[in-house]
Amino acid sequence: MISAKYLILYGNQDMQHTYIYPINTTEGRIYSKKELLEIKPNKYPSKPTADQYFIFELGKRIDLDNFKFDLTHEILQTKLEELEHTKRPFTINMMELAAVRSVAP
Repeated sequence: MISAKYLILYGNQDMQHTYIYPINTTEGRIYSKKELLEIKPNKYPSKPTADQYFIFELGKRIDLDNFKFDLTHEILQTKLEELEHTKRPFTINMMELAAVRSVAP
């Protein structure tokens, strides 16, 4: 994940996005669960469950105009199933990302 360049955020209420965020990995830091609990709720939005987290700064949102990510695509379906079981972020390369994009209405 540290070699990732961009982040796509998604959640139960908003599964179709037309934007991505650049990741500033040079500013990243590893936090313990205890440290996150000390800064919560101001900066960490949910209850930490793992022992350690890599926290990084996001750059300004990049709008992709009329493109969105098709979460029904087979590539993403496989990744989302993996996510359901592992509860960990997944990676996708730029070629896969290009394959799952579609034109927004």
